[in-house]
Amino acid sequence: MSSGPDDAARASLGIPPRVEVPYLCTTATPMSEQAVVDLVLSGPVPAVRLGNLNLHGVHLYLTDPAFRRYTDGADVVLADGWPVWRALRTADPTLDASYRVGSSDWLFRILERNPSLTVLAVGASPESSARAASVVAERAPAVRWIAFDGYDRAQQDAGPATTIERALPQADLVLVGMGMGAQERWIEEHQGQMTHGVIANVGGCIDYVSGEQVHTPRWVGRAGLEWLYRLAANPSRNARRVFVEPVQLGAVLVRQRLASRRGGHSDRAS
Repeated sequence: MSSGPDDAARASLGIPPRVEVPYLCTTATPMSEQAVVDLVLSGPVPAVRLGNLNLHGVHLYLTDPAFRRYTDGADVVLADGWPVWRALRTADPTLDASYRVGSSDWLFRILERNPSLTVLAVGASPESSARAASVVAERAPAVRWIAFDGYDRAQQDAGPATTIERALPQADLVLVGMGMGAQERWIEEHQGQMTHGVIANVGGCIDYVSGEQVHTPRWVGRAGLEWLYRLAANPSRNARRVFVEPVQLGAVLVRQRLASRRGGHSDRAS
């Protein structure tokens, strides 16, 4: 996989350095929604890899070496999720609600601007992938949206036939929504074929574009109630994330802190 921009190039693109996320044993990039939109529309060279962290992502970061490798190697890691943003804000109170940035937030803003942009979207079911392409064609006709489903990688848009390999060097933005773990591996395998632009792991974002999943209203996310909204909308899908994973994450964080304290005592003793 080709490397992304170095530190100086990131700074020239308006990408700030990573900062520690208090309490969560990880780091994130303090970027606002508008800054992410500007970054995508700038067509950065070389390609920029975008990551994000909600509580589920933090749990994976601390327990899944492959996900940790992807996140550590990303050029930008957004605070996607109210708890991660609030933790960041305890260290820097200037980070207002615009610094809590989910994939659908910045993508919907881009579609509203209707730029002449080539987007490669890989993921979702064949039906949802095709429906998302139709929605974008109507909503943002200047955007060239090339859609491949996440199952058979079959093209689902109505444009000229192509392949993922041919589309990658043309794309200004690549959206990969295959679920955490699979999408990060796919990006690591394919980013080297990009010449410019941004590639992002977006989870269920393509389903939000298609309408397969209901997009959480912005005010709900700002109030920190997105978990409740999603639980009510799809309890069977989200109950584990709401009730089980936070407990698992808490246990992991406690173990991490105990291990770091023991390491600190060992260092002082030696």
